[in-house]
Amino acid sequence: MERKVHIDLGDELDPEYIARVVQAANRFDSGLYLSVAGSHKVNAKSMMGMMNFLAADGQEVVISAEGADAAEAAEALAACLEGKR
Repeated sequence: MERKVHIDLGDELDPEYIARVVQAANRFDSGLYLSVAGSHKVNAKSMMGMMNFLAADGQEVVISAEGADAAEAAEALAACLEGKR
């Protein structure tokens, strides 16, 4: 399953934002990956992966979710990325 969102970063992709995304992703069993404009996918459950995620405020991000709770996981991660937690 894929879901597209526009991210709300404010000034930059800071460690607190990254930690919040990783924590939200790790609440689910499904695999969750993020990509921007055809770039490589990063594992949303990995701090290291997310630290290498190159995205800018307002940019469209593709969430890819694979697993039993994929729909719920993608929605929760979308809310987190959009700043709605």
